[in-house]
Amino acid sequence: MIIKTNSVDKMNKFIPLFLLVLSLNLAPVLALNITLNDNYRQGQTIIAELKGNVITPISQDNVAFYDGRKIIPMIYSISKLDDKYFLYAVLPVEERNYTLKIKDIHFFEQGREKKEDLLKNFSVSGEVAEFSVSPGFVTSSKDFSLKVKNLNDDLDVSTEFGKEKSTISIGAGRTKDLKFSTGKIQNSGISYLKVSSKGMAYNIPVMVLKNESFNYSDQPSVSPLFILGPNELSLEIIRGSKTSVNLTIENFMQEEIKELRLSYSDDLAGILEIQPLIISNLSPSSIKNIQLFITSPNRIDDFEGSITAFSQNYSDSTKVFISVVNELNASRPSPNNISSGSLNSCVNLGGIRCFSDEACEGNYTNSIEGSCCLGKCISKSQAGGGSTGKIIIFIIIIAVVIVLFFLYRKYKSPPKTPEKKIEEMTTKFDKKFKSP
Repeated sequence: MIIKTNSVDKMNKFIPLFLLVLSLNLAPVLALNITLNDNYRQGQTIIAELKGNVITPISQDNVAFYDGRKIIPMIYSISKLDDKYFLYAVLPVEERNYTLKIKDIHFFEQGREKKEDLLKNFSVSGEVAEFSVSPGFVTSSKDFSLKVKNLNDDLDVSTEFGKEKSTISIGAGRTKDLKFSTGKIQNSGISYLKVSSKGMAYNIPVMVLKNESFNYSDQPSVSPLFILGPNELSLEIIRGSKTSVNLTIENFMQEEIKELRLSYSDDLAGILEIQPLIISNLSPSSIKNIQLFITSPNRIDDFEGSITAFSQNYSDSTKVFISVVNELNASRPSPNNISSGSLNSCVNLGGIRCFSDEACEGNYTNSIEGSCCLGKCISKSQAGGGSTGKIIIFIIIIAVVIVLFFLYRKYKSPPKTPEKKIEEMTTKFDKKFKSP
């Protein structure tokens, strides 16, 4: 009996210890985190899964990308597929450090409700990705399409979805729409579409809905029906002036969107006009330009607001920042440079993004990533030497030429002969002492 009692005592001591170790092992799993890498390539598409027991739905307004305290505009979206949250973002073609912030996440952890911001740092290297994909996740009950953008030289891209495999060639700088079918997927749930080249690969989550009567309006957290781009628009305009700029709306569905309406926040009232305000129909997988007419007040001021497109209980917004100034900053593009077309990536425009210590030798235009140089980037010291330096050199040369000319006049005239000197002295004497 004594031996048995000792065994029970040992077991009673072991159980709490076992539960403590188990709870410590489970704690990191239950914590809120996101599967984001520490490093990416320029132009690459981020596809990340948010892990945690989220209570309140997370919207795109909760997400922002920062460089220090500055918000960096880019194409991104967050959505709930089945019981998981996924985030995707198409990175600008620029080397820089980022902080992803998902604010005010309401979640359940270790028996308690919490509300916290999720912060994750990552960097973008100097290497440009082979290609990007958009969108980075899909919800579909039928067929769907995916945009693949080649960011480098001619490229062969392979796809695998279910049992279907294919390979296509995409020219340098080109974009192709790839179409896929969910017909051979037997059950509803998340499947993964693999898109790869020799140097990189994406695994894109696809939420397949086999119920043909599925209604998008019943699913507010599915992947986007359409995207209003870019996510943010930052403009600098001269006070008292008028200008215009374009946004785009892209239909991601394989069916027409009807009665799509646009509006802007009260903060932009009186300075902003949208044309058109109503789009009666937007064809499947098509893009529509939206023109913004901006009339700046005759005062220095900053305006912040948003433009929203909505249809079928789904909406998407663009944040707008307008700075009214006396004089435009040469390092930032004027809205007049972007009024004739929709915003695009700098690579697609045939340009290059200059670093902070570089200047553009050529014209600036606007892109999704910001200022885009259509010439070449040179160091600012070299740029200064190419303009101010040349002027200084030119002035010095002119001064030297003038000095040499007078010296030549003074010292290079022919020497006077003795006879000439006597003649000049006689002439002076006569003028002085002889009366006329």
